[in-house]
Amino acid sequence: MDSKYSIQENDWAGWLEVPTSAPGWAASPVMITGVFPLKTGQGRLSLDFIQPLSPGGGLNRPGFVGGPNS
Repeated sequence: MDSKYSIQENDWAGWLEVPTSAPGWAASPVMITGVFPLKTGQGRLSLDFIQPLSPGGGLNRPGFVGGPNS
């Protein structure tokens, strides 16, 4: 699949959390602070990001792992 979307440090992105931890808080902007390939051959990444809008206040979320079917 060809994709024009890129994730880079110091970029803002939209975040959608499913299932959400609190009603009404599923979507938030996030500031990407780190992008690291996991070298699994499956296109998976480890992301560090700051989520400024969350129920308990801003969150620094290092080491989130994502990729196809994660």
